[in-house]
Amino acid sequence: MTRKIEKGYCAHNRNITEVWCEGCSYVNYGKDCHNNQLPLLKLANFTLHKQDEYVEKWRELGFEIDPAPRSPLVEYEKEEWTEAKIFKTVQKEIEKIYEEGYKYILIGGLANVMIYAYHIAEDLGINTIMAKTLRIRTEDGKFVFVPQGYATLLNTINMFDLGGDSI
Repeated sequence: MTRKIEKGYCAHNRNITEVWCEGCSYVNYGKDCHNNQLPLLKLANFTLHKQDEYVEKWRELGFEIDPAPRSPLVEYEKEEWTEAKIFKTVQKEIEKIYEEGYKYILIGGLANVMIYAYHIAEDLGINTIMAKTLRIRTEDGKFVFVPQGYATLLNTINMFDLGGDSI
């Protein structure tokens, strides 16, 4: 029987996005231990970058991503951004994401924006993930990004339950 953990960590301290079968230690994102595809998880893109070219990669990882960027563009040189204004802007967008039924957000961008997004999402029960991306420099000095996987950020309740050695 395949079980899926909805919130928190299983008895084996596995991440909430992983699944496993009774008596089986095999884990594979997006599939159960019998290689059956699991329903894709709805993922909002809370970055500033379109994810159109990575939709299939996200599907392989078990997510149906909305590729449109949803993070606010904070340009200090173009307008006045206080921390309160940034927080309220992030809060408004994360609440929209919640109302649209997303259970996961992909984050990446300015540290303060992402920290606010993480905490607001956690309060709403939305899981926060970050991409694990290989960066390859081209001959002309630009970067090519190659998604390799993702990591689910610990929520603050589980983070402190793990103890120092588990982290």
